[in-house]
Amino acid sequence: RWGVHCNLRRNRVLPAERPLPAVFLDRLLPKLATLTQQNGEMVGYVPNEANAIDYRRCAGHYLSAHVDNRRLSKEPIANL
Repeated sequence: RWGVHCNLRRNRVLPAERPLPAVFLDRLLPKLATLTQQNGEMVGYVPNEANAIDYRRCAGHYLSAHVDNRRLSKEPIANL
């Protein structure tokens, strides 16, 4: 996990423990900016959190349904 930490138990957003990786800042964010300018949505959006899931179907892993706590976020939540 990188960026801010959403503490669901305390219902608070805590400062980043680890900054977003350079690859996000150098490659992903410029691409995201280009896409948002093309469709006019989320212009100026800057991610503040990222997660990486090590999902391996052959090992029996699965992604179950879940809900993000939207009360913790002042800005829209987007999944890429």
